[in-house]
Amino acid sequence: MHNPNRGQGGRRGRVARGEGVHHRGAASGVHARSAVAERVAPLVRVHAQHLSARSRGVTSTARAFVGRERELAEGQAVLDEMLEAHGRLLLVAGEPGMGKSRLAEELANRARAGGVRAVWGRCWEAGGAPAYWPWLQSLRSLFRDLDEPALQASLGDGAAEIAQLIPDVRRVVVEREPAARDPDAARFSFFDAVTTSLKNLAASGPVMLVLDDLQVADAPSLLLLRFIAGALGDDRILLVCAYRDDERPVDHPLATALAELIRSRSTRLITLRGLAPAEVADFIRVTAGFAADEQLAAVVYDKTEGNPLFVQEVTRLLLEEGTLAPHGSGSPAVVHLPRSVRDVIRRRLAPLSTASLEVLSLACVMGREFSVAALARVREQSLSEVLGSLEESRLAGVVAEAPGSRDVWRFAHVLIRDSLYEDIPRATRMQLHRKVAGALESKFEGDLEPRLAELAHHLVEAASSDDLEKAVAYARAAGDHALDVLAYEEAVRLYRLALDAAGTSGIRNTEWRCDLLLALGDAQARAGDEASSKRTFLEAAALAETLGLRELQAKAALGYGGRLVWIRAGSDARLIPLLEDGLRAVGEADSVLRTRLLARLSGAMRDDPSPEPRESIAREAVAMARRSGDPAALAYALDGLYAALWKPDNPEERSRIAAEMVAVSERAGDLERVVAGHRCRYFAFMELGDREAVYSEIDAMERMAGELHQAAGTWWAMVGRAIMALTEGRLDEAQRLVDSSLQLGLRATRSDAAAAHRLHLFQIRREQGRLEEMEEVIRASVREYPWYPMFRCALALLHCELGGHAQARLELDGLSAHGFTRIPFDNMWLFSLSMLSEVVWQLAHVQAARALYLILLPYAERIAFGAEAGCSGSVSRYLGLLAATSARTDDAVRHLEAGIAASIRMHAPGWVAQTQFDLATLLLERGGSGDRDRAAQLLDEAEATCRELGMPALAAKIAALRMRESVAAATLRSAPSPGDVVVPGASGGALRLEGEYWSVSYADKVTRLRDSKGMRVLAELLMTPGRPHPALDLERLGAGGDDATVRAAAAGSAGELLDDTARREYRVRLGELDEDIEAAQQLGKAAQAGALREERDFITGELRRALGLGGRARVAGSTAERARLNVTRAVRTALRHIAAANPALSEHLEATVRTGTVCIYIPDPSRRSPGAWPAIPFIAAEHRRVNTRSARLLAHRRRPDAGGADRRRVRQLSHSRRSVVSVDGPHNIGVGARAERSLHGATRRQ
Repeated sequence: MHNPNRGQGGRRGRVARGEGVHHRGAASGVHARSAVAERVAPLVRVHAQHLSARSRGVTSTARAFVGRERELAEGQAVLDEMLEAHGRLLLVAGEPGMGKSRLAEELANRARAGGVRAVWGRCWEAGGAPAYWPWLQSLRSLFRDLDEPALQASLGDGAAEIAQLIPDVRRVVVEREPAARDPDAARFSFFDAVTTSLKNLAASGPVMLVLDDLQVADAPSLLLLRFIAGALGDDRILLVCAYRDDERPVDHPLATALAELIRSRSTRLITLRGLAPAEVADFIRVTAGFAADEQLAAVVYDKTEGNPLFVQEVTRLLLEEGTLAPHGSGSPAVVHLPRSVRDVIRRRLAPLSTASLEVLSLACVMGREFSVAALARVREQSLSEVLGSLEESRLAGVVAEAPGSRDVWRFAHVLIRDSLYEDIPRATRMQLHRKVAGALESKFEGDLEPRLAELAHHLVEAASSDDLEKAVAYARAAGDHALDVLAYEEAVRLYRLALDAAGTSGIRNTEWRCDLLLALGDAQARAGDEASSKRTFLEAAALAETLGLRELQAKAALGYGGRLVWIRAGSDARLIPLLEDGLRAVGEADSVLRTRLLARLSGAMRDDPSPEPRESIAREAVAMARRSGDPAALAYALDGLYAALWKPDNPEERSRIAAEMVAVSERAGDLERVVAGHRCRYFAFMELGDREAVYSEIDAMERMAGELHQAAGTWWAMVGRAIMALTEGRLDEAQRLVDSSLQLGLRATRSDAAAAHRLHLFQIRREQGRLEEMEEVIRASVREYPWYPMFRCALALLHCELGGHAQARLELDGLSAHGFTRIPFDNMWLFSLSMLSEVVWQLAHVQAARALYLILLPYAERIAFGAEAGCSGSVSRYLGLLAATSARTDDAVRHLEAGIAASIRMHAPGWVAQTQFDLATLLLERGGSGDRDRAAQLLDEAEATCRELGMPALAAKIAALRMRESVAAATLRSAPSPGDVVVPGASGGALRLEGEYWSVSYADKVTRLRDSKGMRVLAELLMTPGRPHPALDLERLGAGGDDATVRAAAAGSAGELLDDTARREYRVRLGELDEDIEAAQQLGKAAQAGALREERDFITGELRRALGLGGRARVAGSTAERARLNVTRAVRTALRHIAAANPALSEHLEATVRTGTVCIYIPDPSRRSPGAWPAIPFIAAEHRRVNTRSARLLAHRRRPDAGGADRRRVRQLSHSRRSVVSVDGPHNIGVGARAERSLHGATRRQ
């Protein structure tokens, strides 16, 4: 495909050959004006008629427009849709010269004919245009003819915001400062004001905006386009955007914008291709006024590939050179066509007079559009003289008057302007740019602000030392202006332009450069480029330190810290040292700058488990702010103090701090901080369980953030509503709010928003029984957010829920070191420990349960809340689970009942149902008077809640528990009565399982023994005297599947102690720990570094145990051997307990029970042993797949998890037999179909 942008031979080669050199006064190639007119006469009449019609804004049929019938019909269909009140965005794409602007012009003419207000905005291709230039042009055109009442009605409440961009509308603006100062909020407010204004205009009549040459639009203009396009609804607004369909980097602003725009339902796309051969012939006929020779038309098509601009310029050239004649009139046998459209343009420009070429050369330096008045100043000629020189070019179709302006003219196509500009030697171009800059300064003296960027561009291109110093000043001022009109990306470009020019002119290590770096860093931060912003502030801090500019060094450190006072340092090892250096630089004296540095430092130190010196620093900042009398600084410091003190033992104090922050911020006029104060109050009230106050604060946040158009505040309020929806069991609404808040949150505070979104999904998926979907997400979060232990807590809980108890135990062991001090005592502490409490409960880790119980007991009245991360309910519920794990049943019941009451006060039926299930399970296991009836009532209520709210995971647990109890009841009804159990004499013996205890009768004595694996094995042996039982079968008592198949699978090695995946994850974690330890040491966090080393030592020990010489993996013993050891150990433990309670029975069993690979009970006739003992066997495992405390206790006292190969074999067997089989025997924790689904999901992932 021909690329019209690719020159032939380069500028120097063309100059050497004398081609297209128009800046010289030589006579070569110069023709008299009359001769030119005579040559182009066949074309000029038609073209002049068109230009005249176009300048009057009337549709012209004289200009060639062929081969676009289909595209024009598509555009007309979009126009019709808009007229039917369906807002539309029409994208017109194509290579240069394909007729994009021409198609848009035809549509605009049709729209005007139908009563549509159609306006144009052309992006500036030559550089130096103000920010939002295409919007500035089009909006000015829309507002220009409105009287004051109509203008006020269209602007609405956004007049002040729009006046920042269009000074013309200030005549109807009530003087006031825009309320929002937050960069995102300010720009959102401005974008919303422009959008609302367009909608108001469209309400009185349809509106069409054409934005041409979108490929060179500034980034802010593209962001505004995305905003408006996203708001198109039932408004009669049509946006037509034409752009070159060239290759561009994926991070190019237009590429990013198109990726979003094309996905919109309101967007339509037309891509223009080259004309077909017949269409080229038709184009020549319409342009020339006669049909050309068919062979010549075919040659033109082959050469131009149907590019309409190329065809048009070739046709005109052939007419001028007299080589195009009507068909059959004897055209020349050989026609030499140019190789590119640029060559065509050069050949067409060659006949123009010297005066015309000189004017065009100067005009092309000014851009595609140029001011005739400015051109006259540069030429030092009168306006009439310049217009006279332009007339020849106008007749040749090179330039034309821009619609709607007498002073502005434009080149017929950008390629004409580019060809002229490229052919000007560099030295001449520099002189012309200097002249243009001088003319602009002279013309617009006293009102340079709109021209600052243009002046900077010309002076940079002029490139002399004097010009560069002035260019630096203009670029800096232009960047400041762009920042004022919220064009942050344009400000970044202009500040960089100033820095580059300063470097070229020798301005390097100066205070001025340091100040400019601070401005650039601020603009980058406002534009959302946090990484670049931090690099710039680092450079500024280093430069300021070198030059001894202490205040600027402190400002650079504060800028590096970001806008939010409470953001932790996290993995950023530079932040705290930078802030500390800034404090040293600014000195000990009271100042607002020192106040802010202290407050920001306290927020950055929130990762440190120790409250000091964080809290002292935050209190010092508040005290200094009070002395300064600056309410804005005091509000900032109070925000920092709240964050520094944020821990679960002081919600009342923090509520008072937040109330003062709201009051002080209102006095300071800092409305964003008012929103932040309401957020802090919401947090405190949530921890206290005050539901009404929580909703009051969320409402206040939402209302004020909406008025400010503040992205962060709106996200905070939306997340608050999502958490309350989840709390109250409205899962569908919670899902909708979580999804819709993500993009807004990423704009407001990227790291926190992404982390919160993942934890919200974790909680929702858990209630939905879809937790396996979150495994990879939570694993990745542990790596990405090492400063948030809550993700490790969530991972441990996820492992428990999905049956990965060994992995859960590893996570628990790492987190529980030194009494759970690895988890910082901060705003996430209760939320994290609530998840760990469930892990401890499911793993039946008695020691951890006792420790956690004592830690959490002072917070029994609190709600386990983790700010935007989520909420897990009353702490009393978790105290109940921990007490139950520690066998303190009565305390557990009391705590669970308190948890139900707290959940009812919070109107949280989901929490109520979950706690009711926990309490019912505990009551059934206790088996006291009335416990069974109370449990049944609790399960009925919980089940009804599950049906109402749609909580399938909890409903499955309830169903499994009911199944278990129904089986137990049936078994009890078929068992001997208590009077029949005891057999008089030594020969009598009977067994019965009653809740958590076995009732054992022997030798006229009844003994109650706690349920255990050993007791179950003994029961199985005593019920079948003389029958040998493989230890593997006894290990799997009650599990589903075929014993013979499992025994076959268990033969041989049990596989590696740690499989490849486990070893790989361990090594990755070791690398992370090394980095974290190094960072903690650099920051002086000795306690944190010590805890990290302990975890590293633990993992190193596990790897050492699992790897032999040369790093080879050690293999565990066979499954059968492990079963022998486990069963033997379990039986011996049970016999020790029996000996303490009933020595006679213990002596009898020691003599008659044999354990080993095969176990057997052989009664001794000489001792008159009982034969087959009457017993109530324990309930089959498939009916016990519920989180009962006894099952958990047994499952995790028994042995470590099986090796990797063993797990893989069992997963394969379970997948093939469609049943759940586990080497964990009857104690694998899951719930019915969900456990099976999770297991098969794991098999598929393998």
